[in-house]
Amino acid sequence: MTLFQEIEEREWNICPTKITFIKTSARTYSINELKSFGLNSGDVYRRYVVSRHLIPYREEAIFPEDDQQIDTITAWLKIIVQAELSLAALYQTERAYFYVIGKDDSTVELIAGKGIKEFNSEKYRMDPRFGKTVEIEDATYKNQLRGLLISRIGNIDPDFLDYSETSLAPLFGKLPNSSQVKKRKSFYFGVSGGVSIFSSTASSTDPGALLYKADFKSSMTPFFKLSFIVQNEKRLSRISFIPSIGMCFFNTTGTNNSPTRKGTFEIKTTYIDADLMTRFIFNPGSNPKFFVAAGINSYVRIAGESKFIDYDNSSSSTTELEQHGFLVSPSISTGVLFSKFGVFVNYQILGEQTDYVNSTWKVNRASIGLSYYFKKE
Repeated sequence: MTLFQEIEEREWNICPTKITFIKTSARTYSINELKSFGLNSGDVYRRYVVSRHLIPYREEAIFPEDDQQIDTITAWLKIIVQAELSLAALYQTERAYFYVIGKDDSTVELIAGKGIKEFNSEKYRMDPRFGKTVEIEDATYKNQLRGLLISRIGNIDPDFLDYSETSLAPLFGKLPNSSQVKKRKSFYFGVSGGVSIFSSTASSTDPGALLYKADFKSSMTPFFKLSFIVQNEKRLSRISFIPSIGMCFFNTTGTNNSPTRKGTFEIKTTYIDADLMTRFIFNPGSNPKFFVAAGINSYVRIAGESKFIDYDNSSSSTTELEQHGFLVSPSISTGVLFSKFGVFVNYQILGEQTDYVNSTWKVNRASIGLSYYFKKE
């Protein structure tokens, strides 16, 4: 029996253990209840009973003492390439597993592992690595692929064959009558807002200068932004590009206590704030997700008034303080994503604000904010 219904929205970064149809009355199906299902994106998941070697695939991970530990599970595998020998993947943890599926629906695990291994037990006594702890790579899968594919597509260069969807999919795509879902990019919007703390320092070597012995206070002002997120729909994708545009305010006061000039500064500035950030998610298959982001911000001054009120000079009591109308600064963020919400902190070095001779006026910005995304993160 085939069902056509709307499935509860997900990012599908992992092979699910259950799915829920929500168009009419909600109904959740387990793996044992559905042999397969597909998405409008073209992705297909099929149920198989598969084995997994529980060796790690991270260089810093420690191999278990019994590196032949095998687990058997029933799972929906994601079909990456459909061919006479199909390629499928199991994404349920940070460690991916890949399988070759034959015409009779038999599955063969491609066995791979990277990590640190201790060769201390008696079974390694005749091994030259006995008594050592070394970083090793189990490249069994490369020999498996040569045995399975060399008669079908010719020579395979194992040196450039990583244990990843990016590397394996093009290889299976060379098989006769192969087909696969083309990777697309996902686009969606987010809005964010919060508060920023602007801190600035000024100095001058000229006693007659406006910024000589100037002292500016830190200030807290609001900001808001609209973001446009561009993310590859590859499973467990870690990287996304986020251009944003919004508005922020730099408002503060200060004093000048030089012997020749005494008075106060009043800074009121409104900026259009545009940025381009690259975000890296550390644990894309988990919730919550932790991330860092880096990029550049640009500021266009659209309104405001920056002035110095001189207490001792009644004939010229107010002086306009020179301030740049366009700035570019580096930006770095870190935070946590909770489904459609996120929390983040950001730091920027806005740098020099003026071109006064023999003077400097440097500003930094630290922010904390909340984000809402119109698609689950």
